[in-house]
Amino acid sequence: MSPKNTTLRPVDVPVLLYLAEHPEASFAQVAEVLGISTSTAHAARARLITSGLAHRMARTRTDVARGPLLEFLQYAVQYLFPATFIPKARGIPTGLAAPVLAEFALDPELQDVVVADAPLQVWPSHLGTASAVGVGIVPLIANAPSVASVDPSLYRWLALVDVLRGGDVRARAFARRVLPKLIAALP
Repeated sequence: MSPKNTTLRPVDVPVLLYLAEHPEASFAQVAEVLGISTSTAHAARARLITSGLAHRMARTRTDVARGPLLEFLQYAVQYLFPATFIPKARGIPTGLAAPVLAEFALDPELQDVVVADAPLQVWPSHLGTASAVGVGIVPLIANAPSVASVDPSLYRWLALVDVLRGGDVRARAFARRVLPKLIAALP
């Protein structure tokens, strides 16, 4: 079943990334982790299949198309869903400030594009600590700050997408080099 409106929505990106990590996930599981309704998860999957970013393999299995996923994240997400900034906010670190991306800063293959002086970006949230105050970036889903503690792999993906959405040229170059490594490690 295809949705009436096949235009991708911001919620589709986290659904796509969750399904990439968990292809056997049910709509209820996707909805619970992302804090969305089951019908929203179902409609998002239908839009992803229509767009060619995912394929329905069985009633409950969705395989993400790796090539289109890479191209979509590298070149389209920043234009379809540009970042909206809040001058100063307390929250959960995202973008290059996310602790889940720290491992890539040490990768010898990425030393030529590591960005050391990037501003602290956060998802505005009461869950943030006093030290996590920086430029707020409105997340693709309202529940993103909670997702950070529930699913570290999804947190890493969402933080990397925020680098692409709201980073400068060097930060986006870094993210574009990290993406193939993450996609190659998908189940």
